[in-house]
Amino acid sequence: MDNFITTLEKELHDYETAVQEAAQGGVLVPLSEGTSPFQLARWNHLQAIFFASTIITTIGYGNIVPETLAGRIFCIVYAMLGIPLCVTVIADLGSIAANSFSGLPTWLEKASSTIKSLMTAVGALLLLLIYISIGALLFMLLEEDWTFFESFYFCFITMTTIGFGDLVPQKPQYMLLCTLYILVGLGLTTTIIEIVRSEYAKSWERLQALAEALRKLGDASGQGNDLIAIQNDIKKAMSSLAGKKKGSKNWEKTIDDLVQNINKPKPQMKTIIVYETSV
Repeated sequence: MDNFITTLEKELHDYETAVQEAAQGGVLVPLSEGTSPFQLARWNHLQAIFFASTIITTIGYGNIVPETLAGRIFCIVYAMLGIPLCVTVIADLGSIAANSFSGLPTWLEKASSTIKSLMTAVGALLLLLIYISIGALLFMLLEEDWTFFESFYFCFITMTTIGFGDLVPQKPQYMLLCTLYILVGLGLTTTIIEIVRSEYAKSWERLQALAEALRKLGDASGQGNDLIAIQNDIKKAMSSLAGKKKGSKNWEKTIDDLVQNINKPKPQMKTIIVYETSV
């Protein structure tokens, strides 16, 4: 009995060692019955395409890595050439798509510039969430073991190029589809980031213009300078913030009153001293 247990433990140890060596050598685990050697190979053609896409997009899941010295050297050279090219292409596509992003609803055209910027940014983020949700449904169907949240988590980590590698699709036949989803999603993510950044920059420029005009107004009130040009600057800044439709006239009236109060001559103070004597 003891010999049987010893033999069994030795065989289990040999089996575990063989599985580890196979995994390190490029065989996908866990093994499934009836799977062809081509599908079990970690470095088949589709897996290699998927690996190359994770390099140039800087995602780097870590589930597939080069093991040989030559492979690692080639990976370094490929990354140095591919990453700048990929980032440039995706950034240009994002910029083009962001500049062509238009078509605000009619009711939103009458809103202020600040509301437009906010709604544009929120709409872009919602579009990204919809794209991630579609991908989550797709990967939930392809990977039977994944829940919707796990699929959503994988898509979000991928689109943000974080790439933890804790969840990665394991079916080689879907790697090309996954690669296309990643490339399209990165372009969409870059577009949305560019839209949000652009709207933020516009709002910041308007606030800076208003702050500069108010600073000039404060300096002019103490030095008696001409307030007409400064008044016009403030009106332009506030019209940009409040929109050209509703609200701009109210701002103009408020600014006119403010300038009139500052420009109004201050009453001169005279001191009268009265002396009382006993005469």
